[in-house]
Amino acid sequence: MDGRVKNKEVVLAIAASVGLGLALCAGLLAAFLVVKAGDSGKLKGERLVDDVDRIAFLSTDGNLYIVDRNGENVEFLAVGGENTVLAHPTWAPDGRRVAFVAQREAPNGVESVLYTVSTAGGSPATLYTSVDNPAFYLYWSPDSRYVSFLTQENVGLALRLAPADGSEAARVLERGAPFYWSWSPDSQEMLMHIGGARRLSSEARLAILAGQPEAMPDVLADAPANFQAPAWSPDGNQLLYAGEDQNGEQALYVRQRDSGAVEKLVNVSGQVRFDWSPDGQWIAYQQIDNPMISPLGRILLIRRDGAGLREVSRDLAVAFFWSPDSQHLAILTPSLGEEEDPSAGKRGLAVPLPQEGELLLRWWLLDMPDGAPRPLVAFQPTRSFLSMIPYFDQYGQSIRLWSPDSRDLLYSVRESPQQSGIWVADVEGQGPPRRLANGTLGVWSWY
Repeated sequence: MDGRVKNKEVVLAIAASVGLGLALCAGLLAAFLVVKAGDSGKLKGERLVDDVDRIAFLSTDGNLYIVDRNGENVEFLAVGGENTVLAHPTWAPDGRRVAFVAQREAPNGVESVLYTVSTAGGSPATLYTSVDNPAFYLYWSPDSRYVSFLTQENVGLALRLAPADGSEAARVLERGAPFYWSWSPDSQEMLMHIGGARRLSSEARLAILAGQPEAMPDVLADAPANFQAPAWSPDGNQLLYAGEDQNGEQALYVRQRDSGAVEKLVNVSGQVRFDWSPDGQWIAYQQIDNPMISPLGRILLIRRDGAGLREVSRDLAVAFFWSPDSQHLAILTPSLGEEEDPSAGKRGLAVPLPQEGELLLRWWLLDMPDGAPRPLVAFQPTRSFLSMIPYFDQYGQSIRLWSPDSRDLLYSVRESPQQSGIWVADVEGQGPPRRLANGTLGVWSWY
């Protein structure tokens, strides 16, 4: 065996990551659960240094820490380990707290607890506890006052909301599956996409939910197409989603929040995933032409006014992430072993895998607005990192892999069967990638 597999096996490798993500959505959290009887999993917080431009990471010792971009000033946040498994670290946008989920053994089963911990020190606040309905996927309100999150219910999913300090019990906002949402920049509303595509389910819907207690969702008349997460514009005035017209054609639409006027931006097919550039001038989207066959898709760019449509990555991409300054688009593809241009559109390419048979990924950088993708670094992702990729359009709204100054990109590497590390790469190529710490997943603070 020469360590190479054909494109079909690449598809299967990425599809396995999709399966992992679906397992999370189904509440099968075995990937995070290594619990044993004994210790109750006590958590505590210690005073930290300056939290601006910091990385929170899950260490291979099971604990949660933060570290600076140089791998220095490592500070402890919460205890995990043999009896308590931590997951889903997510920064508050103001950088003052980090939310995470702890899974631990309880007398009546595995207990799921959602915490937030202050970066100024003190004990974590408990926001939610359940044995029957575990919490997963955390998404802070932009004003850092609330944490929205999903829980697995007996049937389907529930979107819940809790104050960040744990001063009130978490409440259910809406139910359904699949479930994706986007916060308005002023934290007053959510745009929700529930139930998938209308062509597949009469329960599929788009709705706007106000943040007031007991508010009822305002269901839009638009029929949702085959997409995942909707996206509120950075200026708060526009809603981006994929819809289907009466003829069954799919397109990206922009709805004005105040007037309700709807504009067709571009026709699409298959499954699409998208996001605004942080300056609101561009929209990047992934188009997966045959989602039942392959999770790989093309990456395209279009200006907000509908001009400048161009394809930047053909057939090979699995995800993309905007830099905070909107000057770069990081594109993630299966690694081809060579620095193969992802815009080439070649099929049947062999992909080298390590002897363990794990997938290799490669970061590419696109310089806006007219650059071509250039290779950055190839790596074998950790399982925690890979589990986010099928849902990058949703995770792109709740976590950051980019440094606040848009100079570095964060990723998590499975270095051997026994060792994983948190790494950053300089997007300008001023130095080699840097290893920061032992760990399985890292996320950057927002500012």
